[in-house]
Amino acid sequence: MNGFEVYREYIAIKLHFTNDYYDYFKVGGRTTANIHSYNKRKDQYFFDYLAKNGGDESDIKMKLVLYFLNERHMYIKEIVEEYRKRPNYFLQWLGFIEGFPYTAIKQFGEIRDGFIKAKSSTISTQNIDVFHSPIIFEKYLEKEIYAESFILFDSFFKISKLLKHNLLWKEESKILKKYFPFVQKYIQPHFNEQTKQQILSTFTLFKGETTYV
Repeated sequence: MNGFEVYREYIAIKLHFTNDYYDYFKVGGRTTANIHSYNKRKDQYFFDYLAKNGGDESDIKMKLVLYFLNERHMYIKEIVEEYRKRPNYFLQWLGFIEGFPYTAIKQFGEIRDGFIKAKSSTISTQNIDVFHSPIIFEKYLEKEIYAESFILFDSFFKISKLLKHNLLWKEESKILKKYFPFVQKYIQPHFNEQTKQQILSTFTLFKGETTYV
């Protein structure tokens, strides 16, 4: 990719996430962006930099998508600054997705450990029904689990149904719906009974307790 091609991708992904009427996949990423509008920009350096140093087209696309998912705004200078860091959103996501779904189950295990700590203090986890509560959504908002983990969990336990009156969910559900097509091929194959049972096992807190179902 060259700088102008990165610019077109940047505009398309920005529109995808910010415009309710634009769907990147339905229109094949097409926009009205043209070389004349690109040449008028004073930030061409950053598009050129990402084109030369951002990997192949697929990598650059995911870097743009992940930046928006994490930061919720799209400024090319900040995007380049982020991906100059080690680690960065893309490298962290790459490690996570390469181990999926086990990386997601590990995140659920960390939530389980939090329940155990709560059980030893003032909160009884026996009264917490994680499969029928917004706890997982709260962990997603706090960035303790990835978007893919939340999507996977919700595909089995439909906790989003409990969030229909939650104002934060109203906005996040739009983002997740927009995000899903970019990562569908990585996570949808794991929407199966085996993965569901692994998650259920993760939330079995102590020997002799039943899972939260």
